Amino acid sequence: MQTLIRNSNKESLWLWEDSVTVDIGTDKIIVSGDSPPKFFITDLNSSTCTLIKDIASPDEWQSHKYIYDGGWKNNHPSDGKTYKYTPAGNPPLPTDTPGWHVVE
Repeated sequence: MQTLIRNSNKESLWLWEDSVTVDIGTDKIIVSGDSPPKFFITDLNSSTCTLIKDIASPDEWQSHKYIYDGGWKNNHPSDGKTYKYTPAGNPPLPTDTPGWHVVE
């Protein structure tokens, strides 16, 4: 497996099989597999993210749920509050806010 992490906080944003080709450029990322479709990630680039290869996937992986910093860590805040993880929609909607949110 391979994961794309945000450099600023090490959040795992994407997780792909090894057969997927990920080309990280200075203005966008181009992702393609064994066959089309090819897609672009335009809000990340070579200065904002890193591709980590040859890793095992954590149980129940979802974008933003884990940090990869030499190993997998749950990205759950540790401030004593109760949180629930909200995944992004597929496809993501402008109102989707993936991540850990406080349960009121």
